[in-house]
Amino acid sequence: QRQTCIRDRIESSTPVTSITMSGPSSGEVGDTITITATTSPSTADDRGVTFTISSGSTRATITSQSETSTGGRCTIELESAGSITVRATASDGSGVTATKTVTITEPEVLVTSVSISGSSTVQVGSTLTLTATTSPSNADDRTVNWSITSGTSHVSYTTSDTSTGGRIVLTGLSAGTVTVRATAADGSGEYATKTITVQAADVEITSSRGDTTISTGTAFSYVVNTNVSGCTISVSGADWLHVSGNTVYGTPTEAGDFDITITASRSGYTSDTQSFTIKVVSALSFTSVPTTGLIIVEV
Repeated sequence: QRQTCIRDRIESSTPVTSITMSGPSSGEVGDTITITATTSPSTADDRGVTFTISSGSTRATITSQSETSTGGRCTIELESAGSITVRATASDGSGVTATKTVTITEPEVLVTSVSISGSSTVQVGSTLTLTATTSPSNADDRTVNWSITSGTSHVSYTTSDTSTGGRIVLTGLSAGTVTVRATAADGSGEYATKTITVQAADVEITSSRGDTTISTGTAFSYVVNTNVSGCTISVSGADWLHVSGNTVYGTPTEAGDFDITITASRSGYTSDTQSFTIKVVSALSFTSVPTTGLIIVEV
């Protein structure tokens, strides 16, 4: 009768028939992850499991494991990059196992600082190159995103990436102040700003004209050359002078001394002026007195 009771207890035991494992499938070096095993059926007499690292044991360590009412749980410290296989084996001797693969990667190295180098001024019509440098040198993504946070109307720009950060080329459009920002593209939130002053460029009259003497009725013409194209030329000092393009011209009808000022200007640039005197004499008068005296001839 005793043997029959023992046999009945053995025949009535319910073994584990399957194990499912849950938890992260990836992590970074230095992380600690938790893996959970659930055994079935729920009526199994012993639902516990034992955890082992069946491959890649040099890359991770099981730091603790414990049974739960539905299976078991373990914590694993990830130590080096690669992959490991975690195995859960039913504790009831049924031989049922399950495995889970975990991929371990090196942690992302984020940018910790951004700096911007280059001049702080640019003239209208000229270009300026600024360079952003990110640190540390082993950051996974060292590129930056450029933006103009104030003064957008004063410049146009193009950008490009570099191995250590990025580059922006500004073109001055109008005088004013511009704030440029370089933000790390890796999501670290690191950024740097630089204030740029866009200066009005100087127009320069490159041609020269000295004082001159002409007679009434004689045409005067002067071509004004400048260092930048598209300038507007204006003249003052004689109402008989006119401007066509960059040429000042006219024919005086009366004698006199005319103090002439020529101005070359262009929007966004500082203007330049040039002054000289035109002495207009009568066509019948002498411009100098002969040293031997003056001979008067009656006609």
